Amino acid sequence: MFKPPKPTFRTFWALCLSTLLLIAGTSRAQIPTTVISTVADAINQMEQQWAQDYSDYFGIPIVDLDTQVETVAETLRELEETTGRKAAVLWLMSTPKYLNLALTTPDTLAISSDIFTADAQSLERTLRAFQRGVSNPRRSNAYRQPAAQLYDWIIAPIADVLQRDHIDILLICGGKGLRAIPFGAFYDAAHDQFLIEQFSLAQIPAFNLLQTGHHPLKNAQVLAMGASEFTTLPDLPGVEAELQSIPLPRWQSRAFLNTEFTPDRLRQEQADCHCEIVHLATHAEFRPGTPDNSYIQFFDQPLGLDQVRQLGWGDPPVELVVLSACETASGDEDAELGFAGLAVQSGAKAALASLWLISDLGTVGIMGEFYHGLQTAPTKADALRQAQLAMLRGDVAIANDQIQTRGGNIDLTSEILDFTQEGQTFTHPYYWAAYTLIGNAW
Repeated sequence: MFKPPKPTFRTFWALCLSTLLLIAGTSRAQIPTTVISTVADAINQMEQQWAQDYSDYFGIPIVDLDTQVETVAETLRELEETTGRKAAVLWLMSTPKYLNLALTTPDTLAISSDIFTADAQSLERTLRAFQRGVSNPRRSNAYRQPAAQLYDWIIAPIADVLQRDHIDILLICGGKGLRAIPFGAFYDAAHDQFLIEQFSLAQIPAFNLLQTGHHPLKNAQVLAMGASEFTTLPDLPGVEAELQSIPLPRWQSRAFLNTEFTPDRLRQEQADCHCEIVHLATHAEFRPGTPDNSYIQFFDQPLGLDQVRQLGWGDPPVELVVLSACETASGDEDAELGFAGLAVQSGAKAALASLWLISDLGTVGIMGEFYHGLQTAPTKADALRQAQLAMLRGDVAIANDQIQTRGGNIDLTSEILDFTQEGQTFTHPYYWAAYTLIGNAW
């Protein structure tokens, strides 16, 4: 039988991305095998290119992995059996003329859609307006219109498939310009819902870079460290309350603050406890340029992103690294690679980090809710969703000089109380949308 030559990456996209298969009720059996194959090959090419992007940025070797959508779907099915939660992978690729969506679920191998109204210029402009709105609580509902437009472009075309396949967790894998987005604040105007009200979410650098598998964290140990005082950076007066919000008596005997918070102490303590979670309450910044421009701030020194592997989080792999006070240079490709590749570079299975520096009170609230959720939620992504929904719905509030959470009330220092008022809530996306789970969602 005659076999045509293998198309190039660009030819694949030209062939498959113009195909609209996202029709409610379409089953795998109804989709032509040739179309599934073409879309699947394009996903594989995209995965390999993005893995190479992270390899080039971090300067670490990454094996040329072949990503078969059948393997992706089978992995998702296995994790569903373990956790009871059904996940899908959504790949996003922006081109000058359109935005492409490609989707794989446990029941739907490979479908694709082009959104021609979301050309690169329109998409970039809308993303800028969206991120300005969600990251500024004083702008009230300024984010709503761009948030609704982004939902219509990125989620609405696949909504029927996600609903039909009963998806609980959406793993979003974005290309250039789409690697550091607060997707949870996308807004479904038709149903008056944020995306986080519909799905648990995680961002992944590429599926073939994931450390998959599920490790329950209900009884995990947490190594908690942080700094509230700095010589060259703004102080973080809420750090002590934040560490207090972690239920340490159940997880780990003590936390390490300020002068005890050094890279050497972290390595020593982690080598002793092999804690599943490492929580760092400190400044971290993802900047333009090479990885050494980005850093995690310890009490005595910054540690460049290029040196994070020295912390020993990959042997054995830490289940989750939490960086509670991050900032990311919005719209910069290098900063995006650093943020989205944090788990890859650190060796940890997953990372929880913020896209912008939110208030001390907001951090205390969402961290308290997140750790409370980890004790009962089936996955890390579900625990984060529960925390974000608690913020959004006003369940976290200031009362009687305390911040009230589902896990209990947390005392606040007079220094923090000077910047708040009785009854304050944290419903604006500024307080909850910044936090992003990167890597293993389970």
